Amino acid sequence: MRKKEWSNRAVYDLLILIERGYGPTDEEREMLDSRENLNLANKKLQMMPRSIKQLRSLRKLDLSGNPITDLPDELAELEHLEVLELSETQIPRLPDSVCRLWSLKVLNLKYAPIRELPISPHWGATLASLRSEERRV
Repeated sequence: MRKKEWSNRAVYDLLILIERGYGPTDEEREMLDSRENLNLANKKLQMMPRSIKQLRSLRKLDLSGNPITDLPDELAELEHLEVLELSETQIPRLPDSVCRLWSLKVLNLKYAPIRELPISPHWGATLASLRSEERRV
């Protein structure tokens, strides 16, 4: 039997349902546990649900181009996350919990209004790329 293919938007919608109390099926739970990439760039998303922690195998999360203004602390529970794309979001400050992203290698903040980063002593050893650039008017 062939497994159902889940679009990026369908995964996000499922996370919203879980946030509202929906109990995922075994198939949905298995999909969330094994998902490695979630590309939600330019989807006009207002928020990232706390249920993001359900994506236990996630390695890349792209939220670029969304009017998101904050990230949930539960993001830190994504212990395999290597790439976090936040360019062109409206996030003014990263939560301190991002310092617990031990596997993070790429953090893209290009054109995001972030003025300061939380201090993470291990990023010197793991973070290979930090992209940041202000938009010129």
